[in-house]
Amino acid sequence: MALSTFDPKTQWKIDHAGAIDKSTFQILLFILLAIACVFSLSRLGFRLHHERRLFLDDYLILFATICLIIETVCIHHFSDRIYFVESASTNWEVMLLLAPGIGNTAFQQDFSTWGPAWINGYLSVGWIAIFMVKFSFLVLFWRMVRNVTKRLTIWYWVTVAVTAASGIVVVLEAFILCPHVGKAAAKCYPQKNYSFSLGIGIMVQCLDIITDLMIISIPLILLRMSQLRISHKVRIALVLCLSGIQIILSTTRIAGGIHRNITGQLEFSIVWITFLLHAEASVAVMTGSIPALHAMYSVQ
Repeated sequence: MALSTFDPKTQWKIDHAGAIDKSTFQILLFILLAIACVFSLSRLGFRLHHERRLFLDDYLILFATICLIIETVCIHHFSDRIYFVESASTNWEVMLLLAPGIGNTAFQQDFSTWGPAWINGYLSVGWIAIFMVKFSFLVLFWRMVRNVTKRLTIWYWVTVAVTAASGIVVVLEAFILCPHVGKAAAKCYPQKNYSFSLGIGIMVQCLDIITDLMIISIPLILLRMSQLRISHKVRIALVLCLSGIQIILSTTRIAGGIHRNITGQLEFSIVWITFLLHAEASVAVMTGSIPALHAMYSVQ
């Protein structure tokens, strides 16, 4: 039984689970991806036109863009299962479709084989895209901090270490929450009273925010120390502060993504988490791809 062959009433409940209905969700996925790809290609074209070659930070942005594309394709392909998990977590009628001896056996086998494992996979790929952009900024900032002050250099390497450690934890979050793979991954989901751990989930969002703040602090410190004209400082600060949008998205992901499941436990909404993570990854690629950032690096 395919996920699209339920009776109309049940299908409507599944398609409208979560804060965003499935049709709107799928449209916004590709709109954000398209905009991010335009920004990424513009950055690469800008660099090739002016420098005649690509640097490490460019390859990191390119890799982040590829990860974003893979993540988008996976989310779109498994959106039926994403919405089923969301609906099952809040609706007994839908959850019973997974109950042994009650639901459809063929559907249960299909879901357990292709659902949970791929959900873990696309979440990890989305986080990889975000952290590749973070490291692209750090690569660029190294050109500016290495000859300034010892204290700033130390702060830079502390930021690199914290970002690297946070990236490992965040990317592996889905597998920490559900260490099973293949059919065994179904053990983690609603029929076994699984919920997205609030503790680990909130920790992950906090690590994302903290690393963003640490990375943003580096160019802001440089701007305060720099002898650039005020107009250049303002322009650079505004461009860099676009990264603040990612912090807002992370905060929104925490604030709006928690609900109670059918057992009364608090958990993160898989639809909300998926969409906001995709939005943050897209914005990260856009922010890291802004050609205007070249002005800051070339003046050093």
